[in-house]
Amino acid sequence: MTHSPSPDLSAPLRDQLAYVPEHHLPAVVSQVVAHSLPPAQVHAAGALVDHAITVAWANRLPGLYRLDLGQYRHLIRDFHYAELFHGAIHQGGDLRNVAALAALASTCVLNNSDLHH
Repeated sequence: MTHSPSPDLSAPLRDQLAYVPEHHLPAVVSQVVAHSLPPAQVHAAGALVDHAITVAWANRLPGLYRLDLGQYRHLIRDFHYAELFHGAIHQGGDLRNVAALAALASTCVLNNSDLHH
């Protein structure tokens, strides 16, 4: 199950960011405000994160094959969403950059000490 950004670009910012894990919301809102992002760019960045997570899962290392897409998505969103959103806004939310953001997502998972206990 994906948690895609709301396509309603006229919705209030809190509604547009309803897909962001609650504990990452302050960091994401801070990034939106700091970069003065218009709703379309917020949506594009969220979509890029969502697609990048799927690409990262498809290209995951054999040691992570035990994680299905939902588990992998949950792991990244829970621990690294704000970091990936930051990367997505610096890439303009451009889906042509999905491979670069997927590489960042993969690096986040590899460096996640909670997986290596």
